[in-house]
Amino acid sequence: MPTCESRGKLVGNKPSIPFISLSALFLVVLAFPTTSIVPSHDHSSLANEKAAVAFLQFWPRPGSNGSAWPSPWFVVDFQMSPANPSTATGIILIATADNGSMPLSFKWTFGDNQTGSGQTVSHFYAAPGSYLITLTVRDAIGQTRQVAKHVSVSPPPPPQLLVNMSFTTRTPLTGEHVVFKSNITGGTPPYTVLWSFGDRHTGNKTRLSHTYYTAGDYNVTLMVRDSGGQTTVSSTLIIVGQFIPPVTVPQKTQAQETTGPGPFLSDEVLVGLAVLIFTVSVGFLVLWKRAFRK
Repeated sequence: MPTCESRGKLVGNKPSIPFISLSALFLVVLAFPTTSIVPSHDHSSLANEKAAVAFLQFWPRPGSNGSAWPSPWFVVDFQMSPANPSTATGIILIATADNGSMPLSFKWTFGDNQTGSGQTVSHFYAAPGSYLITLTVRDAIGQTRQVAKHVSVSPPPPPQLLVNMSFTTRTPLTGEHVVFKSNITGGTPPYTVLWSFGDRHTGNKTRLSHTYYTAGDYNVTLMVRDSGGQTTVSSTLIIVGQFIPPVTVPQKTQAQETTGPGPFLSDEVLVGLAVLIFTVSVGFLVLWKRAFRK
């Protein structure tokens, strides 16, 4: 039974030259010790031609009955692409075979209880892990060669980490609160968030508020790193204007809106004074009459 090694080294039953073929060669050498067994184009040597004919009659050769010499140079191998596949990419296997009797048959085992056939095959693994891929090639005269290689299948890569930021205003005034929010998609949570507001202040929350106290242009940077090691940076420019407090103008009261110089009295005060004067006048007349009658 052929065996295999993980390094892809070819191992198997060593082909042997049939015994009858060796015997025929030995007899030819004894019968013609001084002549060559290779046919000569020189027709002057009839002995050489007889020796060649005798050799070819006994030596087996390919024919309609499928007989052929077993080749000790019958070797097989295969290539993998990619060399480090994942469950998402799958793997393509391409077999090569040299010096075998055609046609050839190719059988595959992928190490996950799945099999395939053909010189070029593709395969997807359902789970990550290490698998032994074995290729068995059989030629037309029954020679079998086998080669095996290990492959490491990794989990599918995480989706790409994408980051952008949103804010309440791009042109705040000094002293105005600006709310910043990070928008994260993809990657592998949890995430590490770091803000830099361009004024030597930082933050590490996904949503926060910041206030600028000096007018100017500030480059705000958001850096996000996921648990898988992916890092993405997003930045924007914030233009801060100077806050100018409004000038307060004192408002006039209704009494101050009358025209003309000097002090003035409201209508309510004038009515009160009139009533007071009338009351005092009436009292004075009553007292005067009483005093006159006496």
